[in-house]
Amino acid sequence: MSVEHQAVLDTCYALAKKELAEIIRLRVDSKGRLDLDYLDRVCASGLSMLCVMAANNEIGNIYPIAEVGQIAQKYDIPFLCDASQAVGKIPINFEEWGITYQKIGSKAPSL
Repeated sequence: MSVEHQAVLDTCYALAKKELAEIIRLRVDSKGRLDLDYLDRVCASGLSMLCVMAANNEIGNIYPIAEVGQIAQKYDIPFLCDASQAVGKIPINFEEWGITYQKIGSKAPSL
């Protein structure tokens, strides 16, 4: 199951197609909740960057961004948070939660 916004997925796929990145999909359960144990194992194996959305407007999930940030910091992995659907609706502390980069606009970068 994929819960990420299509604009983010398209950007990731474009990077992978150009062999600029390898994409590892994180696990979610049948309700779209992030598997933090799997995330920790994936991060322990080494990543160049982690990208997780803060909230999903289609299924209504709010993701545990503070915990995700702690895992990213534990392994010194830059963390991109797509907060487009969360900013102004839930409190987000980018710096305290270890968010290295944030996406708060609605346009995906072109490749």
